[in-house]
Amino acid sequence: SSAAEAQVAALVDAAAAAANDKAETIADLQAQFAENKTAALDAAAAEMAAALETAAAELEHSLRAAAEGTASSLECQAAELTQRAEEALAHAMSVGAEEKAHALSTLEGAVRREAADELGSALEAAAAHLAASLTTAAEDKHDALV
Repeated sequence: SSAAEAQVAALVDAAAAAANDKAETIADLQAQFAENKTAALDAAAAEMAAALETAAAELEHSLRAAAEGTASSLECQAAELTQRAEEALAHAMSVGAEEKAHALSTLEGAVRREAADELGSALEAAAAHLAASLTTAAEDKHDALV
């Protein structure tokens, strides 16, 4: 019976040791899992950060290229508008010059006609005055002779 008790005691000790080993193994596995999980999360976070940095750099590059394209496009449009404005101004000036020349020509013609009219009137008055003077002189001579 004491041999049986010794066997039971040995079995109880073996069971306790196995339970202890099992608990240690579980604790070790849990610790390893926690370490692996932390490492995996750290790696995933680093990967995400790198991906975000890359995406940010690509976005910045795209925005810079778009801004340069927009600026270049705006410069082209401004140059086109400036050229059109210069052409319109040149056209307006040439039309204005033609209109001024026509107006001056018309004015010059009107001044010449007015001057010719005035000269004609003056000549007519002078001729009438001369005729009157000649008539008076002729009458005076006739009277002197009579």
